Amino acid sequence: MTTTTFSVPGIGCATCKKAIERALAPAPGVAAVEVDLAAKTVAVCHDKPATVARLIELIEGQGYDVAARC
Repeated sequence: MTTTTFSVPGIGCATCKKAIERALAPAPGVAAVEVDLAAKTVAVCHDKPATVARLIELIEGQGYDVAARC
């Protein structure tokens, strides 16, 4: 398993957190998702077939820009 953390500056509320968790949690290969509203980060514990590109796509699909990979 690998943990990848993303900087997502647009998140800031419980609804944001829930939307991202709902998008990422069921994705194949994702074991855990942790959204830190204060730090504006999303940490994803994953294995194949969840690729970094796919995780970014899922986050951005919820309307949030991924600023960087931490």
